[in-house]
Amino acid sequence: MPKTPVKTESEIEQEELELQGKINGYQQLLDNSRDQLIAGYEGLLTQTEFDKVREDRRMWSEELAKLKGETTAGQEMTTDIIEQIENAGGIDGGAFPSSRYTPEEIVGAVEGLLDGLLGGA
Repeated sequence: MPKTPVKTESEIEQEELELQGKINGYQQLLDNSRDQLIAGYEGLLTQTEFDKVREDRRMWSEELAKLKGETTAGQEMTTDIIEQIENAGGIDGGAFPSSRYTPEEIVGAVEGLLDGLLGGA
Protein backbone atom coordinates (compact mmCIF):
# COMPACT_ATOMS: atom_id res chain seq x y z
CA MET A 1 0.00 0.00 0.00
CA PRO A 2 1.57 3.31 -1.08
CA LYS A 3 2.19 5.85 1.61
CA THR A 4 0.53 9.24 1.41
CA PRO A 5 3.20 11.93 1.32
CA VAL A 6 3.26 14.07 4.42
CA LYS A 7 3.12 17.80 3.79
CA THR A 8 5.49 20.09 5.56
CA GLU A 9 4.21 22.98 7.61
CA SER A 10 5.42 25.46 4.98
CA GLU A 11 3.58 23.53 2.22
CA ILE A 12 0.39 23.62 4.27
CA GLU A 13 0.81 27.35 4.92
CA GLN A 14 1.44 27.95 1.20
CA GLU A 15 -1.75 26.05 0.27
CA GLU A 16 -3.73 28.04 2.83
CA LEU A 17 -2.35 31.31 1.43
CA GLU A 18 -3.25 30.26 -2.11
CA LEU A 19 -6.76 29.28 -1.03
CA GLN A 20 -7.24 32.58 0.79
CA GLY A 21 -5.95 34.43 -2.28
CA LYS A 22 -8.54 32.70 -4.46
CA ILE A 23 -11.30 33.43 -1.94
CA ASN A 24 -10.27 37.09 -1.77
CA GLY A 25 -10.16 37.27 -5.58
CA TYR A 26 -13.71 35.99 -6.05
CA GLN A 27 -14.97 38.22 -3.24
CA GLN A 28 -13.33 41.23 -4.92
CA LEU A 29 -14.96 40.34 -8.26
CA LEU A 30 -18.36 40.19 -6.55
CA ASP A 31 -17.76 43.46 -4.71
CA ASN A 32 -16.55 45.22 -7.87
CA SER A 33 -19.55 44.07 -9.91
CA ARG A 34 -22.21 45.10 -7.39
CA ASP A 35 -22.63 48.56 -8.94
CA GLN A 36 -23.07 46.98 -12.38
CA LEU A 37 -25.75 44.69 -10.99
CA ILE A 38 -27.61 47.64 -9.49
CA ALA A 39 -27.27 49.55 -12.78
CA GLY A 40 -28.81 46.58 -14.55
CA TYR A 41 -31.77 46.50 -12.18
CA GLU A 42 -32.21 50.21 -12.79
CA GLY A 43 -32.30 49.62 -16.55
CA LEU A 44 -28.98 51.32 -17.26
CA LEU A 45 -27.50 48.25 -18.99
CA THR A 46 -28.69 46.39 -22.05
CA GLN A 47 -30.35 43.06 -21.32
CA THR A 48 -27.29 41.27 -22.75
CA GLU A 49 -24.92 43.22 -20.47
CA PHE A 50 -27.17 42.63 -17.47
CA ASP A 51 -27.45 38.90 -18.18
CA LYS A 52 -23.64 38.69 -18.45
CA VAL A 53 -23.18 40.44 -15.09
CA ARG A 54 -25.71 38.13 -13.44
CA GLU A 55 -24.15 35.00 -14.94
CA ASP A 56 -20.63 36.08 -13.94
CA ARG A 57 -21.78 36.81 -10.39
CA ARG A 58 -23.57 33.45 -10.16
CA MET A 59 -20.43 31.65 -11.30
CA TRP A 60 -18.20 33.61 -8.91
CA SER A 61 -20.59 32.96 -6.02
CA GLU A 62 -20.59 29.24 -6.74
CA GLU A 63 -16.79 29.12 -6.93
CA LEU A 64 -16.49 31.14 -3.73
CA ALA A 65 -18.90 28.80 -1.94
CA LYS A 66 -16.92 25.75 -3.12
CA LEU A 67 -13.66 27.26 -1.89
CA LYS A 68 -15.24 28.02 1.47
CA GLY A 69 -16.85 24.57 1.64
CA GLU A 70 -20.35 26.05 1.67
CA THR A 71 -23.45 24.88 -0.12
CA THR A 72 -25.04 27.01 -2.83
CA ALA A 73 -28.52 25.49 -2.49
CA GLY A 74 -29.84 28.56 -0.65
CA GLN A 75 -28.29 30.85 -3.24
CA GLU A 76 -29.90 28.88 -6.05
CA MET A 77 -33.30 29.07 -4.35
CA THR A 78 -32.84 32.80 -3.74
CA THR A 79 -31.90 33.35 -7.39
CA ASP A 80 -34.96 31.39 -8.51
CA ILE A 81 -37.23 33.39 -6.22
CA ILE A 82 -35.77 36.72 -7.37
CA GLU A 83 -36.24 35.73 -11.01
CA GLN A 84 -39.84 34.75 -10.36
CA ILE A 85 -40.51 38.06 -8.60
CA GLU A 86 -38.97 39.96 -11.53
CA ASN A 87 -41.14 38.06 -14.00
CA ALA A 88 -44.38 37.98 -11.96
CA GLY A 89 -46.05 40.98 -13.58
CA GLY A 90 -49.60 40.22 -14.70
CA ILE A 91 -49.59 36.56 -13.68
CA ASP A 92 -52.85 35.22 -12.23
CA GLY A 93 -52.55 33.05 -9.17
CA GLY A 94 -50.00 34.99 -7.17
CA ALA A 95 -46.33 35.80 -7.54
CA PHE A 96 -45.11 32.18 -7.47
CA PRO A 97 -47.68 30.07 -9.35
CA SER A 98 -45.10 27.81 -11.00
CA SER A 99 -42.54 27.68 -8.20
CA ARG A 100 -41.00 24.32 -7.41
CA TYR A 101 -40.76 25.48 -3.78
CA THR A 102 -43.50 25.31 -1.19
CA PRO A 103 -44.67 28.51 0.51
CA GLU A 104 -42.89 27.30 3.67
CA GLU A 105 -39.61 26.92 1.77
CA ILE A 106 -39.99 30.40 0.29
CA VAL A 107 -40.70 31.90 3.71
CA GLY A 108 -37.71 30.00 5.14
CA ALA A 109 -35.45 31.30 2.38
CA VAL A 110 -36.59 34.88 2.96
CA GLU A 111 -36.14 34.51 6.72
CA GLY A 112 -32.65 33.12 6.10
CA LEU A 113 -31.83 36.09 3.92
CA LEU A 114 -33.03 38.49 6.58
CA ASP A 115 -31.08 36.65 9.28
CA GLY A 116 -27.96 36.91 7.12
CA LEU A 117 -28.52 40.59 6.46
CA LEU A 118 -29.29 41.38 10.10
CA GLY A 119 -26.65 39.10 11.56
CA GLY A 120 -29.15 36.73 13.13
CA ALA A 121 -30.65 39.50 15.25
